[in-house]
Amino acid sequence: MFFEAIKVMPRVLRVGQKTRINGKFHELPRDIQLGWPAVLKLKYVPGNGTWEDGNTLLWGEEHDLECEFREDGTFSFDFTPAEEGETTFQLYMERPDDAYKFPVFSCYALEEDLFKLRPFKGDTHVHTCWSGCGGMQEALPYVCSMARSRGLDFTFITDHSKIYPSFNAICAMECFESDFKVYPGEETHVPYRWKAERDFVHNTSVVDGIHHVALGADRGVVEYTNDHFEEYTQYLEKRMNELDPSISEAQRKLMAGVDWLVEKIHEFGGIAVFAHPFWRHNNHLNLPPRVREYIFDNGKFDAVEVIGLGSGERNANSFAGNVECISYLHDKSVKLGRHIPVTGATDVHRAEPLIGYQYTLAFAVENTLENIKDAICSGRTLACSSYPGENTFFWGDFRLVQFAEFLRREFFPEHDERCAVEGKLMLQATRGEISVENVKAAASGCTGKLFREFWAE
Repeated sequence: MFFEAIKVMPRVLRVGQKTRINGKFHELPRDIQLGWPAVLKLKYVPGNGTWEDGNTLLWGEEHDLECEFREDGTFSFDFTPAEEGETTFQLYMERPDDAYKFPVFSCYALEEDLFKLRPFKGDTHVHTCWSGCGGMQEALPYVCSMARSRGLDFTFITDHSKIYPSFNAICAMECFESDFKVYPGEETHVPYRWKAERDFVHNTSVVDGIHHVALGADRGVVEYTNDHFEEYTQYLEKRMNELDPSISEAQRKLMAGVDWLVEKIHEFGGIAVFAHPFWRHNNHLNLPPRVREYIFDNGKFDAVEVIGLGSGERNANSFAGNVECISYLHDKSVKLGRHIPVTGATDVHRAEPLIGYQYTLAFAVENTLENIKDAICSGRTLACSSYPGENTFFWGDFRLVQFAEFLRREFFPEHDERCAVEGKLMLQATRGEISVENVKAAASGCTGKLFREFWAE
């Protein structure tokens, strides 16, 4: 990879601002080391296909850019991007009989509104052993450490019908003082009264297709509902009477239940994400189409999980549902005349085969709960699918997708490598193989430093 051979920083620039860009060969080219006749030069090509004077690029055309090369392998050049977008640079070495080209690198210029934000990768739908359907060995520190090792900056723990595991996960990971953050969550469902003989750990309230993920709430929605069951049933009765009587009672009950969930999520300070709208369970859609229409048209939720459930292990048959959701979301956005915010997630129940391969890319000022929630609600998120050996795909706002494609090639390889080191050390610490202090000494703050270097001042 380019960053392993040559370091060039910064790479994200402000439109219209001259920036000093500095580079360093980690190992001097052979010809330079041996003192052979060779001259280093730099060329560039604007990604939009237009030069600064308005002329269109010709096939294979590139321009020289003044660059200062030094004997210690460092070099510097100034660059002022004229408009938002990517510019590709080519380092090459002129020799008496030919020219040797090094791997290209790119910089990306942004207008101020996007320049002030940073891209954070996170999973917004994660289960652990505290979900009845979760893996028995999916302990909270293990799942969180795996998430970090796969390149995530944050994760929401969203066990079925309970929020306290996410609070426990936050406490368990605080000792590392990492740039990686764990946030509170819960997968909520239309509930019924708990049976007295059932342990609260078990999920007993999955009814049809009403799954909304609560992100960042300060208390559990399902627990509250069961503690205030009379209030809940009175709400259902009143709301059902307000809905179209031509709709069956069963479907009106689901519609009313969704409204209750979303209203309580918001009341408790969270945001509501409509989870896996096209989930197929036991060979059928688990959500009646008319109820799905109601959820979208009513528009009370904050975002839709356009990529979810994963495509590995037990979720192998869910890829079609993601594809359908993308198409459905497009149609609904056009018909409703508004942009519907999106998230990407794994809905992982076993971390090792899935976590990190589907995620939300959130563009936020900082990696804090309130900033991530704001990014989701404001539509500054992309849903991503990125499985090993497969192409990476982003869905969402076009401007963000263009920038994300640059980040995928130029920023995230090094970012993910640093996360992998930290995540592996976290795993060792949770197993008692090394101390927490070892983790902090070796890796804490590593991604934060990369963000600071990669963006211009």
